[in-house]
Amino acid sequence: MTATRNSMRQKYSISRYYYTKLFEVSLYGGSLIRPLFFEFPHDSGVYAKTESMFMIGPALLVAPVLHKGAVLSYPYCTNEDWYDLRTFAKVYSYKPGEKNGAEVKVPGGFDFVPVLIRGGSIIPYQPIERVNRITSMPKMLMTLLLAPDHNGEAKGTIVVDDGVSIDTIKNKTYTHLEFKFSMDRKIMVVKILNNRNPQMNTEEMVTSITVLGAEKLASKPSLCVTITENERFPMYGSFNRVTGALVYRKARGEIYWEDVLRVDFLSDCN
Repeated sequence: MTATRNSMRQKYSISRYYYTKLFEVSLYGGSLIRPLFFEFPHDSGVYAKTESMFMIGPALLVAPVLHKGAVLSYPYCTNEDWYDLRTFAKVYSYKPGEKNGAEVKVPGGFDFVPVLIRGGSIIPYQPIERVNRITSMPKMLMTLLLAPDHNGEAKGTIVVDDGVSIDTIKNKTYTHLEFKFSMDRKIMVVKILNNRNPQMNTEEMVTSITVLGAEKLASKPSLCVTITENERFPMYGSFNRVTGALVYRKARGEIYWEDVLRVDFLSDCN
């Protein structure tokens, strides 16, 4: 029962990422579930060490524990930054000059599936404690999860619609947003690819932002969200020195991501 419950929570927490990538596959082609050599064809290690692993889109690596009694998983990480999606801790760091990656050791067992997030990714994430059905997800708050690569860059997209209408793509009745983050410039820019969602959802609201590997931002855990040049508001964060994750939260008010121009880090709007 514990394993089933945890697996369902894990799946629901990234359901908006699933939805976004399936939506984009329907528009541009490709596949949602893919072997590692599709994503990393020039790393010879992915051909020999990853028969039990797979990617969900370009950002998530799944490394299930398949042997009875095992409490560890040994995913093969390509030579990029990788983070544990459950703990937010970095598990592998980019090594200059190396062509291939290496296996790493992460906790795993029967009660949850180890999943890693690739550096350079931004994904929508909904921490789930209790959910009965997928239709309740739009009413739950969403955090934007930023996982910078070794250059401090990250990008990602999110698609939101009302979840029930037909011909959504044909009628363009959806919101499609692109996020680009730069650690060096201390900024995240929001670009609207399409904005015709007739029904605002809770998960579109600016409520929290989580930055992984955020040691460079820890000295001043605040940011400024710009809606217009004359309308801005701050968000304040807490830094976890163990995992390196920095979580910013908005105190109150309803602001939606499609209304945001940019986010400036190390700033409190003053």
